[in-house]
Amino acid sequence: MGFLDYWRKREPEEVQGNLLNPEEQADAIVDRAEPTRLASYHRLHGELKARGAMDQTHQAINHLQNIEMLDDDYRKLYEELGITLGQRAKLPKEAKEALMVGDIAAFHQIMKDDAQGHQALIESSYKGFKQARKLFPW
Repeated sequence: MGFLDYWRKREPEEVQGNLLNPEEQADAIVDRAEPTRLASYHRLHGELKARGAMDQTHQAINHLQNIEMLDDDYRKLYEELGITLGQRAKLPKEAKEALMVGDIAAFHQIMKDDAQGHQALIESSYKGFKQARKLFPW
């Protein structure tokens, strides 16, 4: 199934409207917002919260994402760049892209697994990060 088939079969969202078969002019609303690293991060962590994540869940998932998407020794990266851990906005563009892809992959893995609760959310996120990591040359 390609994206067009997926798009046709899904429930229209309020913001998007029905783009393929608009019944009214108001249905043909196009979402012109560009995806951003921050938007993907908030989408993932909003879903985590909705599925019963605790503060420790968010921390564990962020830690696993750094390990998987950046490197086992991601702390050295932050140190060499002279930035504080967690200041992702100051990372190089490629690192930010990897983290964004990781957020998206984890979100979709959580949805696929229908993960609920601390441990299941961590496991699903990690599976998503492992798959996303394969896309990058490092």
